[in-house]
Amino acid sequence: ERVDIFGLNLKAEAQVMKLKQNNLILLAVLLGLLLATSPSTAAGVDFKLQAAIFLKIFGYDASISKSPEKVIIFNVVVDSNTSSQSGKLKSGFGILSSKKAAGKKIQLKFVKVNALSEPLKGNGVHIIYLPDGSSGATLKAATKVGLARKIPVFAGSEKLVKDGAGVGVSVAGGKPKILVNLKQSRSMGMKLSSQFLKLAKII
Repeated sequence: ERVDIFGLNLKAEAQVMKLKQNNLILLAVLLGLLLATSPSTAAGVDFKLQAAIFLKIFGYDASISKSPEKVIIFNVVVDSNTSSQSGKLKSGFGILSSKKAAGKKIQLKFVKVNALSEPLKGNGVHIIYLPDGSSGATLKAATKVGLARKIPVFAGSEKLVKDGAGVGVSVAGGKPKILVNLKQSRSMGMKLSSQFLKLAKII
């Protein structure tokens, strides 16, 4: 039986809440499996694992999931410090090209840091990613763009997140961990679920 008060369908609302809770539980389980079974070293988190974790995070950021854009453009930024990793980055993050998040296709782009001085090309929800080892100047350029244009900056190390990226992954005790710089992520326009934030280390 349906119960309506002031035009609100309480039964429907309860079903929606239950669905959201079930989705969050599923996310926690999936992340737990990923973090427990995937490879990581002192040098950082495997790029394929980073891609899998970020893919899950996209769905819990309302700025992405509720955007009218139909494409997520994942911009991997390389500089002189990280250009030697280009092959591994393409292999690892290449899995995103065949995936969807929040019903949106994902387009993978590799850009040089000097490209950040101009508007990022393509129509869609832009995301900037910095690999571990990116220089301070690259981080500064990326965060400047992220804050000015409301573009989330993801990163592959705790240091980059502490120094200004919005979200990232790192290694603790031989296992990956999710990191969120709460102030920066919000300033970059991210709207991460409060329940999701309980799964991350807040910086």
